[in-house]
Order: sequence, then C-alpha cells, then structure tokens
Amino acid sequence: MSLRAGGQSLNLACANRIIIIDPWWNVTAEQQAIGRAHRIGQTKECHVVRVWTDSDMDTKILGLQRVKSEEVDYVLQDDGHMPVLLDDEQREEICHVATRKKGNGKQKATKPA
Repeated sequence: MSLRAGGQSLNLACANRIIIIDPWWNVTAEQQAIGRAHRIGQTKECHVVRVWTDSDMDTKILGLQRVKSEEVDYVLQDDGHMPVLLDDEQREEICHVATRKKGNGKQKATKPA
C-alpha cells in the first residue's frame, strides 16, 4: 500500500508487514501509515522496512524529514528547550509593529471642519 492509502483511515490489523518504498517529506505521514497496521486488535508482531536508495531525491527527502521533525519538536517543546518569555515592553513592541504593518503606509486625508 502507498503512504497515501495508508494515511486514509484504513485499519489493517490483519497486516503485519509494512514496506515503505516511497519516502515522504513529512515523517508523520510514514508514522501514520505504520500505525494503520499496528492497531488494537493486532495479534501478530509488526515489521517495518524502509527502502532507501543513494539517489539525490531520497537524500533530499531524508534531509527534509530531519528538518521537519526538528522544527515540530521545537514548536511542541519536545526537544527539551525552555521557551523565552517576553516582558511587557517586548510584547508592546511586537503589537506596535504588527499594527503598523497592517496599514498601507498612507495617511488618510481629513476634511477641513
């Protein structure tokens, strides 16, 4: 089964061998496809095989997977870092910059009274 089919809510508790031959740039798609066979009701031991080549494309995809996983771990704080808290002055500066960017930079003309 392809990763696309494996990520489409199929529960394959009767399958126990997962062979990934089309690596995807997002490792969670692979994990979801693997999880389709490794479900409640599975009585067999599951085996996962990933087929990689030395091609430029597979190497680039592997790099994308690593970068993507690191970014997700950072955002979810799964990498163990402590977030930097902003003080009131920094929050005010961020809000001030955001409101300046919303406008188009032109002043509205006002009618004389």
